[in-house]
Parts: sequence; structure tokens; C-alpha cells
Amino acid sequence: NFELRVEKYFNGGRSREMRGKILVSTMSYPIYKYGDIVLLTCKISAPEEFDGFRYDRYLAKNKIYSLCRYGDIELLENKGNRFYKAALKIKSKIRNVIKKSLYEPEAGLLLAILLGDKSGIRDDLREEFSQVGISHVMAISGMHIGIILGIVTYALLFFGFWRWQAYYISSVLLVVYVIIIGAPPSAVRATFMC
Repeated sequence: NFELRVEKYFNGGRSREMRGKILVSTMSYPIYKYGDIVLLTCKISAPEEFDGFRYDRYLAKNKIYSLCRYGDIELLENKGNRFYKAALKIKSKIRNVIKKSLYEPEAGLLLAILLGDKSGIRDDLREEFSQVGISHVMAISGMHIGIILGIVTYALLFFGFWRWQAYYISSVLLVVYVIIIGAPPSAVRATFMC
């Protein structure tokens, strides 16, 4: 599943400008990346409630009001913000290094702590963290940002940088880090406070 931002809508040979997002369900391959411009051909449907779960409201909080299941996707070109693409590439490289260096569940836990990526954590491990009351360890928060800022600043001071140099370098690195992890509100708020 991935979110697709719509720019143009074609219906019966006519096109019109359109703004919005669609949740697309498709095969795992090929993999689409940020900035890919695709032509999607499918029948669009509205999300519906099932088993008492208000799926339509759940998607509406992310401004998604339409679904597309297994349509035809054609990759046209790749655009997007170069800086954000570079940040996502760095995140992908960090993820690959961690997955190659550690076994599960340690790799998944480290990915959650460093990058906020909880996709590698098993449901039973999440439940155990929740029961013990330490699930906040996996969420990027002010404590994480403070620890990272402290480590980077002290490392720069250790290597001979002056305080003002360490301040500016660590501030820039902190902003880059928050962009790499996807800028969750808690991390943005903590970055401003730091």
C-alpha cells in the first residue's frame, strides 16, 4: 500500500486538474519511490466501514478519501525535491546497514529507536513493551533528540571544535536528522526546543 498524490484525473478521454490523495494497493514489485510520477489506471472506490472499524474516518485523518486496488501503474518519470530524496537515500542506507549488522528483533528495535521505523517490530514484542510500560522508548521524542544532540555536541568538542562551531554544526545535523526520520511532530517540537 502507498499513498499517491493526484495531479490530473482522466475520465472518458477528458482530463481535469485535481488535488488529493489515493491509497493504492498493488503488488510488491516494482518498488516505487518518492518523486516517481506514475500513470495509474484503476477503478476508484470510497473506503467503507468494516467490522465496526471506521476505516473511512481513519483514512480521512490523512486526507485520503479514495481507494484503488490493483490498478495498472506505469512509471513516467522521477521528480521531487532533491534534498528530500537525498535524505530518504541516507535513511535507506542506514536501514540497510542496521539490518545487515544485527539479527531480529534487535535490528527492528534499533530502527524504531533511531529512525522511528516500527515496521520491523513483531506484534508480540510491541505488546510486551506496552505491558511493561516502555513503548515510549520506540517513539522519537524529546529525549531521543536531546541525547543525539548531546552525543554530537560532545563528540565535536572532543575533536577540538570550539563551542560555537559545535553548536552550529550540531544544529544543522539535528535538522538533517529530523528530516531523515520524516519530521514527526514530536521530533520537530524537540528540535525547536533544543
